[in-house]
Amino acid sequence: MLSLKSRFCFLLAATCAIAPAGLAGTGLKLDIDAREAPRRILHAREILDVKPGPLTLSYAEWIPGEHGPTGPVVDLVGLNLRSASSGESAPSIPWRRDLSNMYLFHCDIPAGQTT
Repeated sequence: MLSLKSRFCFLLAATCAIAPAGLAGTGLKLDIDAREAPRRILHAREILDVKPGPLTLSYAEWIPGEHGPTGPVVDLVGLNLRSASSGESAPSIPWRRDLSNMYLFHCDIPAGQTT
């Protein structure tokens, strides 16, 4: 089991592992809510600059200091994608897991959305 510090570092590494194909710029904002850290639960909210069309997000499979592909993708729950351009009440953007690589998530960014 990873320590809380390791999980935070992993979350940060996973955030930086976004595939560049769908990014419009380099804008990235990460908010971490660690109020439930004693229960080994972290909540994260990312805001990315994107462009309309296909986008692939990649969860970190190889973690620095590990000797194998041990990224705990099975601990990821509650993944919800939405366009920040439409506000908090915006409907979720459907996503699908890659059929051959469980660390990849695919979605289609709606036209006119940049965040």
